[in-house]
Amino acid sequence: LSNADLSHANLIDTNLNSADLIHANLSYANLFGADLRFAILPITNLLGAELSYTNLSDANLINTNLSYANLSGAKLINSDLKFADLSHANLTNTYLISVNLFYANLSDVNFTGAYLMSANLTHTNLSNANFTDTNLLGIDFTGANLTHINLNNAKLHNVILKFVKYLD
Repeated sequence: LSNADLSHANLIDTNLNSADLIHANLSYANLFGADLRFAILPITNLLGAELSYTNLSDANLINTNLSYANLSGAKLINSDLKFADLSHANLTNTYLISVNLFYANLSDVNFTGAYLMSANLTHTNLSNANFTDTNLLGIDFTGANLTHINLNNAKLHNVILKFVKYLD
């Protein structure tokens, strides 16, 4: 399925475990509840995709476009999202455990109610992100852009905030 054009495809509850989707176009595809564990998705276009309740654990999402995607309730455990673009994505009630978001664009992301544990968010752009009611446990924000973030009622424990930008 690498290089496939699956834009606007209806892939609800599809089993794509270990699928090779390198360079695929899945923009605006409906992958609600899909199994994407161990999927190979680097440089894939998931712009505006519906990914609610998908399992993206152990997925390779390096340099993937997930801007405006809906990942509400999704599971991302041990997933690699280095250099990914998640700007304006919906990550409400999402599980992000041991994920690598090194240099990812997370500007304007809604993390409300999400659970982040042992995640690498070094050098990420989190400007205007909403962390309301979010659990942040063992997160490394070293060098991150935290301007205008909302931490209302967020729970922070063992968080690293070295060299962060928090003012314009």
